[in-house]
Amino acid sequence: MTNIFPNAPHPEHLHIVIRPLQLKLNCIVFDDPDYVSEVKIAPTESVSALQKAIKDANKPEFDHVDAAHLKLWQVNIKPKDLYLLNAIEDQGVALESLTKLSEAFADGVEHGCIHVVIQQSAVAQGEVKTNYMAKLNEDFKNASSHFNYPSPSAAAKSKEYCSIQRGPRELCDGRYAHEKPADTTAPPIQLFNPAFAYFSSKAFDPEYVVPDEVLRDIQNLMPTFAAIHSSGNDRKVNITPLLEKVIQQTLLHTKSRHGGYIPDAVAVHVHGHIPIHLVVVEEKNEVGDGDSDPSVQASFSFVHLTRDSQSTELRSKCNCPTFLIAHAGPWLAVLGAVFTEKYIVQRLTDFIWIPARSALDDDQFLRIGRVLYALRESVAQLRDWYDNVLECGEPPYDASRPTVHSRFYPTPDTYLRNEISVQFKYERPLEHDASCVTYLAKTQEDNPINVVVKFVTRYGEDVHMAMAEAGFAPKLLYYGKIDVGKGMPSYGGLRMVVMEYVDGTTACSSLRLPPNFHQELEDAIEYCHGKGFVFGDLRKPNIMITKDGKVQLIDFDWAGRKDEVKYPVSISSAIRWPKGAQGLGPILEEHDRDMLVRYCS
Repeated sequence: MTNIFPNAPHPEHLHIVIRPLQLKLNCIVFDDPDYVSEVKIAPTESVSALQKAIKDANKPEFDHVDAAHLKLWQVNIKPKDLYLLNAIEDQGVALESLTKLSEAFADGVEHGCIHVVIQQSAVAQGEVKTNYMAKLNEDFKNASSHFNYPSPSAAAKSKEYCSIQRGPRELCDGRYAHEKPADTTAPPIQLFNPAFAYFSSKAFDPEYVVPDEVLRDIQNLMPTFAAIHSSGNDRKVNITPLLEKVIQQTLLHTKSRHGGYIPDAVAVHVHGHIPIHLVVVEEKNEVGDGDSDPSVQASFSFVHLTRDSQSTELRSKCNCPTFLIAHAGPWLAVLGAVFTEKYIVQRLTDFIWIPARSALDDDQFLRIGRVLYALRESVAQLRDWYDNVLECGEPPYDASRPTVHSRFYPTPDTYLRNEISVQFKYERPLEHDASCVTYLAKTQEDNPINVVVKFVTRYGEDVHMAMAEAGFAPKLLYYGKIDVGKGMPSYGGLRMVVMEYVDGTTACSSLRLPPNFHQELEDAIEYCHGKGFVFGDLRKPNIMITKDGKVQLIDFDWAGRKDEVKYPVSISSAIRWPKGAQGLGPILEEHDRDMLVRYCS
């Protein structure tokens, strides 16, 4: 001690600080063994404290789960031996809530191993729906009134924007804080309102015809975007009247009751006594003025207008779809925004150069004309949509008695069965992440059935049908265009899949796999290959075990014809794919066999 304290320590001073030891536990979720999270916790804590720490470390996936309902298993498994999880009851020790971690891990933990396996308690279908509605309702109330947001001009500045995107107030706009990556990618906003789908289908369609008088108005507007103005007010005075004429909307300056800020402009439609913001505009004199992106500022203007007390009745009836226009200097962008239980904002265009690019550039008039004329027609359609929704018989959403409501779900609700329209009602999403595009629904007919509705841009329809005929997949009820109803807009490359709902559980959620699991799965893959197909994404979340123990495949997004189908350009880097599997690379039979051994042995 004389080496540490060469001089006698003062009796009234603090001399030594003892830092308690921490356990560093590598944890995996039973149904997602590719993702490992490290949880640091004092050994003096109990298992119940570990449950809470794990819930916090796995946001937002476990937001809907009570920490006490997380079942924890103590294991000591090398990552390469994760197949042992199939027999977790034999390989692991169940951790009881009151057990001290110092007792459970009395011998410490081995570096480089998995120490804790997390499993959500199995619940009945009705309880899943109840838990989901409780979580959705909590998110709705937080976003609509409980969270605090700074003014749009302040929120759009990078420091504040970064703070918001760390969560839990984040916008689902595709941006995230660098030091805290989060999934802020939502389903295509076109799914939440047909006006967005119409705009997207027309704005860049070279066959879309723009009337001559509109092109003449466009010709008058374009030079004002080319002009460099000495002040933002001068620019506003010159541009606003011409923009109003092109989109056929009066752009007003209106003050929000919620915070007292004033957006640059809004287009308001009044239905009865309810004010509806069809368009929100934010502008800058030049790019960089105001130290923020006008499209981000427009996003937060939408947030404030939606949270305003004047919008209470409107947001109880629908998800408040709104077009956003952001422009600065010679640039203009169009965005779409909705409020489900979260704020979804998506760019429907890039920032577009509005002036002529050169002499002899008549094509630019047509290009800008298509975008702004599509916006004019889309805003008019949005106005009519609001009138219809506010007159329909669906009761408003009541947060004090939460029930399933259309405001939280996509608008397409019909598929074709033998050329006859079948309507369905969404019940809940089947995944917890913000980008979920798969839903449980129920048909609205005399003998209703549960179905799974999914939106995709590619799908192995022929593979699914072949596997379903052999009993290796749920029956495919529909695959095709979304716009099956009269007057529906085109949804471009988006397609809808409807399949029968299988009552069972995924392989990743099963504590103990049935004895026939591996053999049936191997039979399914052999049958798939024998028909000349490959599956491509053979992971446990994509494998169902029915109530009677039968094994079925449920995700055919990547499946296709052997020697033809390729992986999508973006495949998760968090998953250990077979050797040679890469974005845009061919999907091979040996990849399926490799995954069969790796995940399902």
